[in-house]
Amino acid sequence: MLPSNLAGEDADFRLILVGKSRGGKSATGNTILGQRAFDSILAVRNTTLRCQKGQGTWRGIKISVVDTPGIFDSDNYTEIVRHDIMACVQLSWPGPHALILVTQVGRFSAEDAAAAMYVRDIFGPESARHTIVLFTCLGDLGGDPLEEYVQKSDNRNLQDLIWQCRNRYCGFNNKATGAERERQVSELMEMVQRVVFENGGRYYVNQLYLESNLRDEHVKRFVEQNRNACQRFSHPILDLLWLVLGNPLAKRLFSRLRNAVVVVYRYLFS
Repeated sequence: MLPSNLAGEDADFRLILVGKSRGGKSATGNTILGQRAFDSILAVRNTTLRCQKGQGTWRGIKISVVDTPGIFDSDNYTEIVRHDIMACVQLSWPGPHALILVTQVGRFSAEDAAAAMYVRDIFGPESARHTIVLFTCLGDLGGDPLEEYVQKSDNRNLQDLIWQCRNRYCGFNNKATGAERERQVSELMEMVQRVVFENGGRYYVNQLYLESNLRDEHVKRFVEQNRNACQRFSHPILDLLWLVLGNPLAKRLFSRLRNAVVVVYRYLFS
């Protein structure tokens, strides 16, 4: 991670909602802020058409939440998508304290797994160190603990994502109100605080946040570098090793080693 100011010097916590479209990002943003800051309706089409920022408070601390459109639905990073990426950077400047990857309980599909990869394309491989997985539709568990659902899941893509994010996850029922909503938000924000602490008291910064005059060419080059780095170390032998490593601790160590190699590659060849 590139140098940044200590989180304690900031006046707020900055969060970015990431993940595939129609996964509940806007509703989650409204739950965090305790107000209807973003349009959120049950629809076939994506209701968020551009990056937006809403603000609220938690325990007297200002929270800024950036909601994102469908920039994680495809690896076709067109000029329009790159413009949305620039808007996201500008709204979350000088850098987010956490990326909140939103998905639905029991519905982590291939699209969700692809969206998680596109998050790394857009924000860089080190962004996983600042990412929290947030499950919506918590009520679908019928009262069963979220931890039990995650631990017993046989969804390899989901398990990989949880390990990459250092086992950071929580759940929301976006219909909750009052004390239950406050409890959910507190669980998330306390996790955000731990993320900042674990990263040396710093928020996340990549090269895009350091550009004094961010332009389309900067975004295009940065995304290509991240894609090439991930593809360079996506090899069938590595995938086979990942598959046969049955011990959860071994998988976690292997994931960290793989991410570290990607970071070193970017440093040496970018």
